[in-house]
Amino acid sequence: MMDEQKNMELWTAVSTTDKAHTKEVSYGKRKFTAIDAYHQILRATQVWGPVGMGWGWDAEFTIVGELCFATLRMWYGGDRANRFTSVGSAKVGNDGEAPKKALTDGITKGLSYLGFNADVFLGQFDSNKYVGPDNPQQSGQSHEPPRQQGQAQSIPSPF
Repeated sequence: MMDEQKNMELWTAVSTTDKAHTKEVSYGKRKFTAIDAYHQILRATQVWGPVGMGWGWDAEFTIVGELCFATLRMWYGGDRANRFTSVGSAKVGNDGEAPKKALTDGITKGLSYLGFNADVFLGQFDSNKYVGPDNPQQSGQSHEPPRQQGQAQSIPSPF
């Protein structure tokens, strides 16, 4: 039991999202909650220190058709041996921003694997009760996120 508590320390510390750092996005017929990527970077910096010292990534970019992929080898905790892979993608357009957008997508996805903003990724922002005006998240206060009923979601590995 002690190992499980220790294993969950980071996840628990960073899993709750302040609604002020989210926005609702409509993409075709899909609607979802987007997290401010720079708020995630701020939170990671609060936990581990500046990018490049306490945490960071090495990135490789690939263009396949109309998509740009950023494959990140992320590290954290001040130890470059704590590595894992994350992949971000973005549609290539005329603005030349696809690599930057793919990198940001990869950082967001990588941080989510460590528990950052897990409540959003677990669908807990889909409930009106969770994001309603009486919710402490509206005022930036922290609270224990509601428990979801049903089965846990499985996220397939990109490799």
